[in-house]
Amino acid sequence: GDFYVPMATTEGTLVNTYHYGMRLLTLAGGATTHLLKDEIHISPLFKFDNIRTADFFMQWLNGNFHRIKEKAEETTRHGKLVRLEPHLFDRNVAVKFCYTTGDASGLNMIMIATDAACKYIQSIVKSKRFYLQGNFSAIKKVTAHNFVAGYGKSVIAEAMIPGKLIRRFCNISPEEMQDYAQRVHLTTIHAGMVGVSGHAANGLTAIFIACGQDVASVVESHVSVTNFEVTSDGDLYSSVKLPNLVLGTGGGGTSLATSRECLELLGCYGLGKAKKFAEVVSAATLAGEVAICAANAADIFSGAFPKKRKK
Repeated sequence: GDFYVPMATTEGTLVNTYHYGMRLLTLAGGATTHLLKDEIHISPLFKFDNIRTADFFMQWLNGNFHRIKEKAEETTRHGKLVRLEPHLFDRNVAVKFCYTTGDASGLNMIMIATDAACKYIQSIVKSKRFYLQGNFSAIKKVTAHNFVAGYGKSVIAEAMIPGKLIRRFCNISPEEMQDYAQRVHLTTIHAGMVGVSGHAANGLTAIFIACGQDVASVVESHVSVTNFEVTSDGDLYSSVKLPNLVLGTGGGGTSLATSRECLELLGCYGLGKAKKFAEVVSAATLAGEVAICAANAADIFSGAFPKKRKK
C-alpha cells in the first residue's frame, strides 16, 4: 500500500531528504520488503569455579530447556522462549535467551521472564553467582555478534529504480550513484564501522519519536547495510538490510495520544501490526539512503541546508 510516514524532528532538511527519496521510490513502483527474523535476546552470565563445571552446566541446560521455558513464560502472556544458546568464556557461561515478543519491542518483558528462569536455574545448579545483564546481548549497543545473528526484527527493503528516473530526479546517472556508493563502502571498511549506511539513524530516530518507540533503541536499530547496483538494463537496484530493528506496536509509549495517532496513520497500531511496522520503517530507511547517496554523488548535499533552514 501507500504510506504517509510520520516523523518528529527539529531538522527540516531531514524531512525534506526522506520526502525526496520516498517520492522517487513511489514513482519507481515502491519498495519490496522481507522480514528475515523476529527474535530478541538477553544473555545472563553464570560464574563457576572452573571450565569443567561450566561445561557440565551447558550440557544440563540442553537437557532442561522445556522446564526453563515454562518458568520464563509464566511471567508473560506474549513472550515465548524459543531457545537457549550457551557461550563459554573461560569459567563463565553467557546464556543467550532468545524470545519472540509478539507486537511489543519486549525488552522489559524478556528481562522479567529471564530473571524468573535464572532464579529457577540457580536453585538447582547453584553456580557461584549469576548476573542478569551479562552484556553479551549488548542491549542498546552495537556489536558484530548482533549484526550477524540478528537482534529484534531483521528486515530487508529493496527497490528497482529506472535509470531515467535517476537522471531526471537526481541529475546524475545510475553508474555515478554506484561509483559513489562503492568508494564509500571502501572507506567504511577501513574505518572499522559496523554496517555501511548513509544516515539510517536520522529517519529511525524521527519515526521512533513520532510513534512512541524507545528512542535509545536507535543505537542498535540503525546498524545497516545499504547497497546499490546498476543492472544490465541501466537501472539502479537499491537495498538496505536492518538486522537489529527493535520496535513495537503495543506497550511502552505506543498508546500515548500522538504516538497512537501516528501508528494508526500507518495502519500499524495494536496487535498483529509489529511486523508490518518494521517493513514500513525499512522502506522509509531505504528512501532516505537513496536520497542521501544521490545528493552526495551529485554534490548538492551541503547546498540543501541553507535553503531549508531559512524556511
